[in-house]
Order: sequence, then structure tokens, then C-alpha cells
Amino acid sequence: MRRTKTLDLDGIAITVHELTVAEVRNWEADLSDKERKFDLVSESLMDNVSLSDIVRMSNATMPMLDSMTPSMVDEIIAVAKELNPHFFTMRGRLMDAARLLPPTL
Repeated sequence: MRRTKTLDLDGIAITVHELTVAEVRNWEADLSDKERKFDLVSESLMDNVSLSDIVRMSNATMPMLDSMTPSMVDEIIAVAKELNPHFFTMRGRLMDAARLLPPTL
């Protein structure tokens, strides 16, 4: 059964869920999509996770995250890491591998 945990962040109920293997595959496919728009804030504001990753593993929407402080988002991330350790390990491996690639223009 999929694990979930609900947080109350200043009256906003955020439910974080464990990703399925298929959802992780979809995440990887989305990363490979050449048409995907890059959002610097979404991809780099938080350590070791993007805001779009948080949307993928919770009921939070990007507008909801936009209205939160980084410390509130940190609370969601802590639960996401608790429920999705395999995802975060894989993401870390991919980021390490990407750092070894030569830059492209």
C-alpha cells in the first residue's frame, strides 16, 4: 500500500505520498523532454529537490508552493524524503553523474 502523510501548514493541508515505480519512470521521461521549459527558481531554490518534484509527490500545486515560505516547503521536503528515500537516492546519483558530463552549449 502506498504510504502517505498529511501536514498542516498554516491551515493548508498538504498530503505527501510515496511515488510508484511508474511515477519515477514518468519523472525520468519528463527530464528527457526537450520541450520542457526550465524554471530556475523551481529547479534550484531548494537543496537536492525541485519544486516540480514536490508537486509530483504531493497534492501541492505550484501556485500553492509559490505562496509558501522556503521554511514551509522544507517541512514538505522532510516528509517527502521520509516517504521516498529511493527517489532521493536515485536523484542524487543522477545529479552526481550530470556533474561529470562536459558542458554543452
